[in-house]
Amino acid sequence: MKTQKTSTHSGCPLTFNRRHFLAGVGALATTTKIGMLDFASSLVAAESSPTGKPRVSVVFVRPDVKGYWMGWPGAAYDIPERQKDYTRILTSAAEEFDVQLDINPAPLADENAVNACLDQLKKRPPYGLVVVSMSLNQSWPHINKIAKERGDIPTIVFSPMGTSFTGHLQGTRDIPGVYVAATQDLDWLNYGIRMLRTKWDMENTRICIVKGDKPEDKKLDVIGTTLHYIPSKRFLEEFKKVKESDEVRAMADYYTQNARKIVEPTKDDILTAAKNYFVCRRLMAAENCQGFSMDCLGPVSKRLIKPPCLAFSRLRDEGGLGTCEADWNAAISTRL
Repeated sequence: MKTQKTSTHSGCPLTFNRRHFLAGVGALATTTKIGMLDFASSLVAAESSPTGKPRVSVVFVRPDVKGYWMGWPGAAYDIPERQKDYTRILTSAAEEFDVQLDINPAPLADENAVNACLDQLKKRPPYGLVVVSMSLNQSWPHINKIAKERGDIPTIVFSPMGTSFTGHLQGTRDIPGVYVAATQDLDWLNYGIRMLRTKWDMENTRICIVKGDKPEDKKLDVIGTTLHYIPSKRFLEEFKKVKESDEVRAMADYYTQNARKIVEPTKDDILTAAKNYFVCRRLMAAENCQGFSMDCLGPVSKRLIKPPCLAFSRLRDEGGLGTCEADWNAAISTRL
């Protein structure tokens, strides 16, 4: 007999997902006399995301005609209709990944059109740029010029089958911030939009790191993520504010009743573990952060706190970020 695995949004298999968790705690929420919606909104929070969204511009590089001979693989087809296909895929991806899409439907067919495009990019730079190649030999002088003169805008060049040989691709391969996707898969455009959204998310992510005795922000080179350090005492101070509420008891009851076996933790240990989750959530909210990590081994060994492992596990089950030992390398990998 096969068992069906469930998965989170990221596709990682788990023994239960958020929907099953909500179903499991429904009865508990009722018995503790708190509303299901209140329980869900405060306990099973959605993944924290940076505010705002990236703006991505899209341009099509092709001759300004209805149809033309591709040269290879040898077919002539309705060019405006194919552009509609690309637009449909891009628009759907923008909705899926919450990206503001600015599509210029007019073809960049000559040097004047390309120069006008570059002027617009300089006047109002988007976060990202998607350049779609739609012909074999006519497109690449224009694409290379855009890639070299676009500034520092993260740029994807999409070259579907029939629009490039390996020789055409050499002009862009060493330009920083330019990624060329030469592929026969038209739906790859969805992945391209996701790449730009991910890059934007990583640059706008703040990870709350509890360590040391002074607040400090460190912005990582290349990836752009901000490590937001707060003093270790903040965790202890916030923990003292967390009461043994209905929500805390409901969370502790959920893990107790669904455990296959409880070997060491006492009831108080499990309640404390649940409280640690709320401490993490409160500190993330107070510091406007989208992830959490802390120097936990020291305070645990000194008996100042009890292990926050359940809190980190819960944050990750929700699609969020919880890592131990203030390990920012692990934290940014988890966020990615």
